[in-house]
Order: sequence, then structure tokens, then C-alpha cells
Amino acid sequence: MKTERRTHKLLDSIFTFFLILSLAIFLVLGSLIVILRYNEYSIKIKNTYKVRLNEQKNLIEQKIDDIEDLALFQKEQSTLPWFSQKNLLRFISGIRFGKNGNGYIYVIRKSTGQVIMHPVSPDTVGRDVRNIRDADGVDIGREMYQSIASTGMAFFRYSWLQPSTGKIVPKIGYARYVPEFDWILASGVYLNDINDEIQGYKQQLKRTIFWNTMAILGAMLGGLGVFGFFLYIVKQRFMRDLGQVSEFFKKAAVEGNQIDTNALTYQELQDLGAYLNIVIIENNRIYQRLTSLAEHDSLTSLFNRRKFMEHLEREFQLSKRYSHSISLLMMDLDHFKRVNDTYGHDAGDLVLKLFAELCEKSIRDVDIAGRLGGEEFAVLMPATEKENAVIVAERIRNEIAHRDFEYGGKSFNVTISIGVASIPPERLNCSAELLKIADTFLYRAKETGRNKVCL
Repeated sequence: MKTERRTHKLLDSIFTFFLILSLAIFLVLGSLIVILRYNEYSIKIKNTYKVRLNEQKNLIEQKIDDIEDLALFQKEQSTLPWFSQKNLLRFISGIRFGKNGNGYIYVIRKSTGQVIMHPVSPDTVGRDVRNIRDADGVDIGREMYQSIASTGMAFFRYSWLQPSTGKIVPKIGYARYVPEFDWILASGVYLNDINDEIQGYKQQLKRTIFWNTMAILGAMLGGLGVFGFFLYIVKQRFMRDLGQVSEFFKKAAVEGNQIDTNALTYQELQDLGAYLNIVIIENNRIYQRLTSLAEHDSLTSLFNRRKFMEHLEREFQLSKRYSHSISLLMMDLDHFKRVNDTYGHDAGDLVLKLFAELCEKSIRDVDIAGRLGGEEFAVLMPATEKENAVIVAERIRNEIAHRDFEYGGKSFNVTISIGVASIPPERLNCSAELLKIADTFLYRAKETGRNKVCL
């Protein structure tokens, strides 16, 4: 009886240990998920300014694209009497966009630099903008003309009077040259309008973080309750089987019979071993599943931003220690918003998944691909020189450019811009500098026409 009680205490201790261990695992993994979600939303908040600015820029680009299409059509139909530059200017003056309808487009004659149409400030018509300066004295007219001369477009920041507030506030300007009419189509967005939107977006993100955290904690507690109940059932079954085995040995001792050596293979002991294996296997399965969710993007199955940055830091340090070359590709799908707007978000998700598959097929097993967010991807290539990295980048760009995507009975094409950074590690202080260089070249590819590789 004394030995049996000790055995029961030992088993109680073992199962209590498993329960506490499971609780600790759930708490650690749950906390990790909550932290990762918080970091994810924190990054979103930090990037909101850039995202909203890009959205405004894309919106302006789309409007100017529409005007260019109309201008080309007008040029082709110039024999029709109702087509004229005057009618086209009247059409442009009525264009409004943005959240509050404050966005507009004005027109400059490139050869003379004169404003020929301004829907909000008609008093500026006839004014030469080539030597115009902003409230801080920056020669924005010269900056705009230099950029248009080299790339056909301009993207610049300046300080200007906002009519609605009567104050000088920062503003972002965008302009594009339309050679058909010798026009420069220009627009801009006041940054304080974006800041107001950012404040509301931050409040929304805070609420989202709170409710996501509550949902994760609720799921954790529910899962822990189910797992605890499962452990309790296993323990009770084990105690029952142990009692049967104990009775067998006590009966054998009282009757003076010898114990058969096969007694150690009773079904009760075999069942006990099977139950313990189930507990161990289930623990491992849950751990692996949660680890995978914390490290991979759910849509493309590529590494998420956090895990990719861990790989980048590790490979950067190894390359620096052993003086190996390292290359990084930063990739962004061109005009991806148009795919979502034209064919729907399901079509956009399909493009992202197929691109991820194509990317993995185009790189080596030692290379690391990740989705950094939205339509932005990256490939880390250890021990790779610049020439080989460019070959891989061009292969990916060419594959995606010639790929026909189909969704809902419609076929469409997508292109990608790629920035390549291949710098000896000893010339850099940290992996973030390598990432910044690749991002700079990606931005250059975007600004110089897209569907290209820049380095």
C-alpha cells in the first residue's frame, strides 16, 4: 500500500508537470503571437504615411493616365469639330479626386512655362512657373523642369499656402509631360490632409490590436481548457489501468504464485504507453503549427517580414565574418492596385500566390524569399556576386512579364520592378543598410518606367 501511494503521488506529479508545461507553452506562444501582431500593426502605423502618400500619388497617376488616353484619342480624332484643346482643358478643370474632393489637376505649357489652366486659382493663369519658388525659397519650378527633362515626370516636396486653412503647409507635387500637346499635367496633395487621415487610422489600428489580442487570448484559454480536460481523462484512465495491474501483483503475492514474465506486456501497460505517445505527438504538432503561423505569410507561405529580417541579419553577419559576397533583391508588383480595382481582390491574391511560386522556382535552395508586405517581396542570396544576382532578377522579371494571368474568364498581365543591392559586407555597418540600398534601387526602377531591374 505504501509503494502504491508513492506511485500515485509520482504519477500526480508527472501529470501536473505536463499540465504546467502545456500552460507555459500556451502562454509563451500566445504572448509571442500577441507581440508579433502588435509589432505588425506598429509597422503598419509607421508606414501609414508612406502608404497613404503612395495611394495619393497612384490616384493622381491614374487620373493623368486617363487624360493622356483622352489626349491620344483626341489627336487621332482631331478632324472632328467637337474635339479641341479648349474642350479637353474644360474637361480637366472639372476633375476632382481625394477623400474630400480637394484634389485637382492644372496644366502648364512646357515650352513657355506658363500656366494655361488652373481650376482653383485662375489668377495664376499666364504665370511662368519655371522660376517659381515656394514659401521656404526653394526653386521648385527648376526642380520640376529638370526632373521632367530626364524622366518625363517629377515628384517633389514644397511648402505652399493652403486655401482652406490660410496657412503655409508642406505639400507633395507630381507632374508628367504630355508631348502630344506640349503640356505638363500637375497636381499635388497637402500633407496635413494625410496626417488627419493617419490619426483616424491609428485609432482604428489600436482598436483592432485590442480585439485581436482578446480573440487570441480567448482561443488560448479555450485550447488550454480542452487540453487540460484531455490530460485529466488520460490521467484517470492511467490510474484505472495502474490499479488493475496493482491488483494483479497483490493477488499474485497473496496466493504465492510466481509472476509470469509476460506480465510486463499487459494490455494495460501498452495502452498507457500509447496514451503518453499521443500526448507527446499532439504537443509537438501544436508547437510546430503555431511556430509555422508565426514565421510564414498565410497567403503565399513565404517567410513573413519578421522571419525574413532574422535571416537577413544572420546571413549578413556570416558574410561579414567570412568575407563572402551577399545580394538582396527588393521586388514590387507594378500598378498592383489596378489589378485589385479591375478584377477584384481574389484576382490580386491569385497573382500574389502565383508570383510567390514562380519566385521560389527561380531561386536556389539556399536563397531565402519573403513577403515584406502588400505586393512587396524580397529574395536574399548568400554568397552571390552582383552579376549572378542580376541574372536571377532578370529571369524573375521576364517570367512574370510574359505570364498570362487568368481569373473569372479574363486574361491580364502584370509586371514587376526590382532593385538589386550587392555590396561587400565589410563596407556596411548593418543589414539595414543593405535593405535600404536595395529599396533605393527599387524606387529608381519605379520612377524610371517600371518593369525593369536597377542596381
